Amino acid sequence: MTTSVKTPPGILPPEEMRKIVRKHIQLWKTASHAEWRSCFTPEYTIEDPVGTNARPMGSYLEEWNNMHATDLRLDMEPYRLVVGGNEIVADLRAVTHLPQGVRGPDIDSGRRSTLSYTGIYTVDQEGQLSANRTFADPVPDELWKAFYPMHPLPSELPPPPLGEGEIRQAIEDHLYFWNLGSLGDWRARFSAEARIEDPVGRDEKSLDSAAGALWDAGHSDQRRVSRGCNRIIVCGMEALAHTIEFEECADSAPRASANVEVFAFDAIGRITSWRVFRDEAKS
Repeated sequence: MTTSVKTPPGILPPEEMRKIVRKHIQLWKTASHAEWRSCFTPEYTIEDPVGTNARPMGSYLEEWNNMHATDLRLDMEPYRLVVGGNEIVADLRAVTHLPQGVRGPDIDSGRRSTLSYTGIYTVDQEGQLSANRTFADPVPDELWKAFYPMHPLPSELPPPPLGEGEIRQAIEDHLYFWNLGSLGDWRARFSAEARIEDPVGRDEKSLDSAAGALWDAGHSDQRRVSRGCNRIIVCGMEALAHTIEFEECADSAPRASANVEVFAFDAIGRITSWRVFRDEAKS
């Protein structure tokens, strides 16, 4: 059964959070730099993409000018917004209109390039955006240089201890052993100190304190929960997954729910943090 969750003190209601993100994206397309910048706190930090370390946003004026140039323009459209506590996950599509003469993937003119990515925004009590972490597939070097001229290319940074394939497989193993019903193998995908926050916005717990109830709730005779994912975006030692839960109960029709989950890993590929953003928290 799903119920609405009362908003904790000091945290804005979910619809207000969604309006704030929509406003920032609309102002990006229609307003001046100063109007758009007013959506953010002066101390706003950005980690784009995740794995390149959070950095102060500053005025963002140079980046703004680059991404609003007549020969290079970036449009953003959100297609899903999921709130958890004072954070909001924004699934977006970014369409880059390339300069004349630059060939892109568009089969007509070659002058458009599209990237789907997910940003996680933090919103303060005054309704301003205070931080953003962006999970995105790799951006071509020429676009990175145009959009972020003051920052090194991701390819110039030291490689993480684990490769993308290893992190993807760790998530796939977590899903595989959960669905297989092998508790020991599933728990072994996580570090001994792993933390879970499900849903985001409620208390974070150690996985050891939550695993028994979580496992039993999804593997009983009366209720079975299967897990899968549609997409995994790996950035550094973290990954964001667009996941599906399929719930079968003895006394009701099956139902599916789509979530956004964020995983962090240690150097040997064990999950150290598991955070689940849900459209509605389950009671």
